[in-house]
Amino acid sequence: MGHILLIDDDDEFREQLAEFIVAAGHRVTVCADGEEGLAQFRKHAPDAVVTDIVMERTEGIETLQAIRHADAAIPVIVMSGNDTYLRLARGLGADHGLHKPFSARHLISLLEERLEHGRVGF
Repeated sequence: MGHILLIDDDDEFREQLAEFIVAAGHRVTVCADGEEGLAQFRKHAPDAVVTDIVMERTEGIETLQAIRHADAAIPVIVMSGNDTYLRLARGLGADHGLHKPFSARHLISLLEERLEHGRVGF
């Protein structure tokens, strides 16, 4: 199984997702914003990243761009309740955009598919 970097500024939501990811057999590092997420990305070299887009400090689009600059091959899944932001993130290199709310089962399925097969179209 893989090491997942999970970035979201909603503490309760982030912890719930982390529990589902761990229950699916993965290791997870959680971060509350993109700045912390980028530091952990550089420190731990995760196998995949799941990030919210709208966050107070260092939002997800900026985080996605920094991750893509550092590693074009790592799978990145973005989350938002705004379809415009999801389309923008896909155009900037996100592998998948999940519209909130979504099922944890769907997220786990996407993660496992990307961990097994790598980036979409890469």
